[in-house]
Amino acid sequence: MSKKLTRREFLAASGMIAAAALAGCAPIQAPQQAAPAAGTEEEKSEAAPAAATKTLTLSVWGAVQEDVLYTDVYIPNYQEQNPDVKIDFLSIPDFDDYYDKLIQLHAAGTPVEVQRHNVQRLGQVVGKDMLVDMAALYERDNVDTKDFLQGIMPAISREGGSKIYAIPQDENLYGLLYNPDAFDEAGLAYPDDEYTFDQMLEDAQTLTKRDSSGNVTQFGFISWWNFWNLTGFILGYGGQIWENLRTPEEKVVVNEAWYQALELWRKLMLDFQLAPGQEQVGNLGPNVFFEQKRAAMFVDGTWREPFVKKAAPDLNFACTSFPKGTVKKSRGSTVCWGVSTGAEDLELAWDLAKYLYTPEALLAYWQILWVAPPARLSVVQSDGFKKITGLSSGGIDYPGLADTDEWEQKSRWIVTTLENGWDTQEFTGDNYSILAREMDAAIEAVLVPNSTVSVEEAIDQAVANTNKEIELNR
Repeated sequence: MSKKLTRREFLAASGMIAAAALAGCAPIQAPQQAAPAAGTEEEKSEAAPAAATKTLTLSVWGAVQEDVLYTDVYIPNYQEQNPDVKIDFLSIPDFDDYYDKLIQLHAAGTPVEVQRHNVQRLGQVVGKDMLVDMAALYERDNVDTKDFLQGIMPAISREGGSKIYAIPQDENLYGLLYNPDAFDEAGLAYPDDEYTFDQMLEDAQTLTKRDSSGNVTQFGFISWWNFWNLTGFILGYGGQIWENLRTPEEKVVVNEAWYQALELWRKLMLDFQLAPGQEQVGNLGPNVFFEQKRAAMFVDGTWREPFVKKAAPDLNFACTSFPKGTVKKSRGSTVCWGVSTGAEDLELAWDLAKYLYTPEALLAYWQILWVAPPARLSVVQSDGFKKITGLSSGGIDYPGLADTDEWEQKSRWIVTTLENGWDTQEFTGDNYSILAREMDAAIEAVLVPNSTVSVEEAIDQAVANTNKEIELNR
């Protein structure tokens, strides 16, 4: 049996003991006694104190390495500080299955009391009256919203901020991953914070390599060809996506930026063949093309970087802020904690949610997983943010960053983006899932080889369908 990751091992790896100085809240502590040997009764009982008289349920979605933080660190530490509490943990890997389960449990009268959410689905559960309005709790406990990353508060609140339905964990940002070796070979300057869509298109032409038969051996650019990614380009061209965002009157609005964004994609894929189409990518995913050096640039979120490093440990890659069109914006999305309206003990559930928002918990999440910057700017600006350890224990081998130079290469852009206020979550409307479904079909219709569907025709139809469905659902 593989050895379970003890709190002492985790804390030593992540530097969380030193990080406790970040705030006055109760720090996550390593146990004072020696870590128990694997398989002992002491270790087995660590997650369920014998004196527990109260039970809380906690749910997440995600990968195994994320679960370790909860099962082996956060939950045992919270229970150690609160020996009368036992936490029942529910983890569902698939994102859509996770939300189906939350809704089913709520409808059955057995809701998960503390729930992890992504803001793109927050409106859905708020609309079903599944989450407590935390505004009064925020005020009573002096939650410092000024320390939130700038895009967060509008995304987790409603009615002008008077109602708050979550407390944040992180903000995933979109950036540009690139292969420095490919740029060196082509004699091109590396992308930086001034990099534009136009320059990206020009460089993609230079970076695309073909063999003697004309077959592409290295694409200049690759992306996930869906609306989730297209929103970054729409916003970068100065576009607006929603009118009356996150209100009952919310609807989609279109301007020239929408057409510019999809036209850029059409040029990359069809006109110049600088990016592979879905029929070429198949089931591999664009990340595999980048990892195998079959694409020189790749747009994706912060969470992609550790997975690229794990899949391709010998690949030299870097990341910079999302390129700009007419404005500089980096599309982000927040993961946050909500408390169920059906929680048996509201104060206890709120206490657990606050605990998961402490600087120590946020910093640990970043240092081990580095999938998204913590929700608090003070943590992002701390020295601990530059120490990414990864995780190698309990059968899990998850990479960190070797040194400061690698951090500068792969993570500096995050701090720059946040300190300059380039992050935005304005794409995450309450009706996002409807719009994404319609726009994904529109994108596919335009980008399919030999398509006769115009960019304008596809977008206008998708938006009309979306607004019609929104109106029917009111």
